[in-house]
Amino acid sequence: MFTILNGPSFVLNVANSTQGTCNVDSVSYDINYFTFNGFDEVTTLSATGNHAGSTALFSPATLNANGISVMTIDGLDGVALGDYTITVSGTSASLTKTVDVVLSVIDGLCPSVANTSFATSTTLVQFGTINNASAKPSGYSDYTSILTDVELNGTYPLTMNQNTDGDIFAYGNVWIDWNQNCIMESNESYDLGNTVSTENGPTSNSPLTIVVPENAVIGNTTMRVTTKSGSTASACENNYDGEVEDYTVNVTSPLSVGNFSFDGLAIYPNPNNGSFNLKLNNSLTDKIVINVFDIRWRSIYDKSYHNSVHQWSSPYYLY
Repeated sequence: MFTILNGPSFVLNVANSTQGTCNVDSVSYDINYFTFNGFDEVTTLSATGNHAGSTALFSPATLNANGISVMTIDGLDGVALGDYTITVSGTSASLTKTVDVVLSVIDGLCPSVANTSFATSTTLVQFGTINNASAKPSGYSDYTSILTDVELNGTYPLTMNQNTDGDIFAYGNVWIDWNQNCIMESNESYDLGNTVSTENGPTSNSPLTIVVPENAVIGNTTMRVTTKSGSTASACENNYDGEVEDYTVNVTSPLSVGNFSFDGLAIYPNPNNGSFNLKLNNSLTDKIVINVFDIRWRSIYDKSYHNSVHQWSSPYYLY
């Protein structure tokens, strides 16, 4: 169904209209604004339906030509679990248009537990510094205490071995929750291929080169490894012939390795526990503006200095 617009008008559209969030305080949507037939009134954006205690902020808050406004829902820590339909309204002098988006607030990854009817299982996972050889203690193994660091845009080989429990094909799949929304999405899935007639053999696509996305969220996230007999498992599948294993991947910025400095400015130590030093070379005579952002690019410190040494402490890490 479509609408024919006879006079000046506008429409709102959201490409990423359904999003999930898990253990984060904010989530953003791109609100697309399109005008037709010479419409040039100023349109103000607002939202209703977000959970009490959260706020909806628009940047920019008004539009009068084709463009995008980013709606950020802040204050999601402590919000009750569930699905929320948020109505975005665009109001001008003569028109009001709306579009709905959905926010799913969830608490951790979906459970996935295979059965123990057969010995079909993952026998080895190698990724970064993870090098875990294992048997099959159950249909699900929690190895999240085993961790590896990876850098944004870095490339790392991933190897997976399997026990097929006889002359049967077993298939391997891995998900890494790069955006940390606790949803294993299709663009976070990696096909490791299959094995057949082996007790401890590498899958056909091992080693598979994994590239850490440049927009991956900094910090710890989950890597889920699945082995299934006969076909590939889904991330939330249960009670199948195979095994599920979860590991931890810590995403870091390249700047978090060693101390960072340029042209008389030094930041140390880095990484740190939330307290760090900003040192300016005495040869610098111009005013220096220091802007510090948290891992979600929210400004948390903004101040000017003249050649001096300053130490600043915060509960945030500098990346």
